[in-house]
Amino acid sequence: MAPGPTLSTLHIGDAPSAWTQAGFAVATRTDDFRNPSVVLGGVRLVLHGDGGPRGLLRWDLIAAAADERPRPGDLDGLPTAWVNGKEAPWVSSAPTDAHPNGITGLDHVVITSPDVARTTSALAEVGFEARRTRQTDDYGAPMRQVFFWAGKVIVELVGPLEPTATAPTLPDAGAGFFAWR
Repeated sequence: MAPGPTLSTLHIGDAPSAWTQAGFAVATRTDDFRNPSVVLGGVRLVLHGDGGPRGLLRWDLIAAAADERPRPGDLDGLPTAWVNGKEAPWVSSAPTDAHPNGITGLDHVVITSPDVARTTSALAEVGFEARRTRQTDDYGAPMRQVFFWAGKVIVELVGPLEPTATAPTLPDAGAGFFAWR
């Protein structure tokens, strides 16, 4: 099994004060980002404030092979930037102490897609390897879940068992970020 891309950074539309109130140590000034940020287990969360779009805005990935050229553009609708691992020293740095709230890392990022097979293929094209697939109705409507590793973080892709013509966003809608935990 070859390693796939590594998650370096999540860009989040949210106020740094909300993160401080939730017990995270927010760095308000860094040399490499103009925005405040939080580092969780090797992933930097860059906080872009709450004056613009909200939620998870983009992820930055490091290609598995150091000599690979970064790929421009989105991955099946997921806003994506490719960065050089040398530009993301927090990914390989030793773990730091827990934040005041006790959090030490990021477990997983959830992606939704109206066409799980299409998004799985898009992720595979850039080096992600599907590690497990399952079907479940534990959360209501039947869905498919596909799991990948992005460094130390699990990427969970969820969507319908099969794309349907009745889905209001098909066929043009791409994948989107759902959540991080």
